[in-house]
Amino acid sequence: AAHRLLLLSFKWIKEPKYLQVLRYAISSLESLSPPPIAYAVRLEVWNSVIAPVYRAQLFGFSDVHEIKEDDFGPLFESQEWKSEFGRMALQILTLLGNTPYTEEIDEDELGISPGGQGSKVWPPIEKDHTISALLGKARRIETAAIDMHVASVCALLFSTAGTGLRDCLPELDNYFQPFALFNVTKDPKLQDVNQEKFLRDAVVSFTKELKRGPIDSFGVLGELSLLATRWGFGQKWLNTTFLTVAYELGRDEDVDDLLVRCDADNVLPSQIIVAGVNTVCLRLDYFFHAAKSQGEARNVLGLLDAELCEWIHQRAEAAQPTVKSWFEFEDQSVPDHEKRITKLLSNSQILTIRLLSLASISNEEASMRAKIHSISVLAGTLVKALEH
Repeated sequence: AAHRLLLLSFKWIKEPKYLQVLRYAISSLESLSPPPIAYAVRLEVWNSVIAPVYRAQLFGFSDVHEIKEDDFGPLFESQEWKSEFGRMALQILTLLGNTPYTEEIDEDELGISPGGQGSKVWPPIEKDHTISALLGKARRIETAAIDMHVASVCALLFSTAGTGLRDCLPELDNYFQPFALFNVTKDPKLQDVNQEKFLRDAVVSFTKELKRGPIDSFGVLGELSLLATRWGFGQKWLNTTFLTVAYELGRDEDVDDLLVRCDADNVLPSQIIVAGVNTVCLRLDYFFHAAKSQGEARNVLGLLDAELCEWIHQRAEAAQPTVKSWFEFEDQSVPDHEKRITKLLSNSQILTIRLLSLASISNEEASMRAKIHSISVLAGTLVKALEH
């Protein structure tokens, strides 16, 4: 089995567009045993097959002799290919991280060398020079090095040509080298400002591309979760950022059930409340400006509390949404502009109700809870007025 998967792996290098071949090799890697052989072979596949691809992608082909630019160069232009390959690379890193390293190895017991019980069988066992050589050069992998490479692979899934990655990982030049898994040259930065910006931008891109429809679990975040965890931000931070961005992009109906089930165990309630209030204020302020130029809508403004409207306006002016210039107020799937506005306000009222519920379990100040309630009533008033 070990020889077969090595052959498959090196066959794939010659025809890398056929990722199914690499998938077969990984399937064999998963079932490979005993542990010392599994460890050595998995390490060889990483160092000789996977890592060279990343070195070429990040640093160019001039010093990468294991693969050919003619074969891999065009594939680096395909985000679909890079994404699929990246997920396979993560599988191999996970396998490596979960395989125990054996310091002292008895090749006779492994059945790859004559001697011991092997000398009593017929035909006699011949030494397996290939596996013996892999066992001989295997060394203990540093857990921190595995984590650093997992983070790098995940980041590359959300980065075009490594854009911004070097700011997040100053030691990037040392990654994916032949001995990179055995050494940790420097403790990786955690919760760095560049990493936070990278992650926020990644969440925005991911959410914009996410298929519309109800989302019932944060499990949809996949590799983003791995990256946020490895960089020290944690799952709660990521869940909170995702919900914030989803509402800024007008994906209320997609994540409403998810927000209903949220508590202090899986999000940062105070941050959700602050971001949610900002989002509602931005939407309402957008309506206020639009209504001033429309006769019937302008009359609706006269029904509202002027002091509250001014507070909403000031809050909107000071808000700094994650999505920034991509902020999308209206659901373009609704053809009629007036109906879009009504839906926007209705969704905003629902959001305030969700925020009130979250505030009740997060010890939010009474003044903020009262303000959210007032905004909810205002949004409801606008919805009723527009519907009639």
